[in-house]
Amino acid sequence: MAMSEVDEFAEKGSTMDLANTLETMFWEIIGDLAFGEPLMAGKRPTYESLKQFGKTSMPMVEALSFFLAIPGMAQAIGTARSLATAIMPFPSQISKLVPSAKLRDCIERQDGREDFLTAIMGSEKQGLTLDSDAFFSNAMGLTLAGYQTTATTLAATFYHILRYPDAYSRLCAELRSNIAGEGDITGERLAKLPFLNACIRETLRLLPPANGKTAQRTAPSCTIAGLYIPAGTTVSADLYTIQRSPENFADPSTFRPERWLDGVDSTEFKADVRAAYRPFLIGSRACIGRHMAQQSIRLIVAKLLWRYDFELLDRDGFIWERDAGSSLIYTDYKVMVNVKKIGERV
Repeated sequence: MAMSEVDEFAEKGSTMDLANTLETMFWEIIGDLAFGEPLMAGKRPTYESLKQFGKTSMPMVEALSFFLAIPGMAQAIGTARSLATAIMPFPSQISKLVPSAKLRDCIERQDGREDFLTAIMGSEKQGLTLDSDAFFSNAMGLTLAGYQTTATTLAATFYHILRYPDAYSRLCAELRSNIAGEGDITGERLAKLPFLNACIRETLRLLPPANGKTAQRTAPSCTIAGLYIPAGTTVSADLYTIQRSPENFADPSTFRPERWLDGVDSTEFKADVRAAYRPFLIGSRACIGRHMAQQSIRLIVAKLLWRYDFELLDRDGFIWERDAGSSLIYTDYKVMVNVKKIGERV
């Protein structure tokens, strides 16, 4: 459906918000991945109503995360959060995304297809059981968390490659020289394309889709970067700051995907601290959907750039770092483009 929408804009020669189209494309995909069928088709407007609320509330949530570090504030904020949760529309609105009857049909389906639901149901083999509310909560949590962060990274990837013409030309050349037909656009093939993957990694370095304080308590006392930290002190690190620090990356605020290519040791990026690149976090709390997200991004970027040429409009009209609102979770962004179809691609 979304591809026909791009065709329509190309035929009319009218301006389009590519970010919105990318979100539509991935909305269809994530529903299929989660439930084995496009269960949430036609339900995106419901989600968008929740997203509008997020645009206004997310800066507040971001600020509150810092107030939590003030002694005595955690209890007061916790009480306020409980009251807010009681009156928020989220539970009832989210339930509208996947009607319980349809969800039940998916659970009872026996076609052998693997999806988020079958993974959750597989927990019963390990002795873990979930009631219906917990089952639904886990399924929707994985779906919505995976949707927004991946859709954001898709938009951010196009935002960057279209702002840097050399990168755009190089990426298009790589894709179009390796893809003879749409049947060649496979996850296995795309995973081997170095510049495509470099562009995605560089986007995730510059704009990790979920930021904020990743806090922990140090125990016992320790020294961090030469500074003594008493036991019990809350220490936090922000991905956006770490991944743009000149101590970790050369030319840190510029889109330079070539830093991720083989042979980088002989370039200006040889001193980059790649261990500081953690857009999906690390360890037991690493994003469980990271491989799915990267695979989806590769497939959508490749499919679009194989079929179309894009031109970014009004380069200074929208600057992501300036205009996208809260960096905790980006909810207010756009990528305005002109689009032209490349011949008859089949």
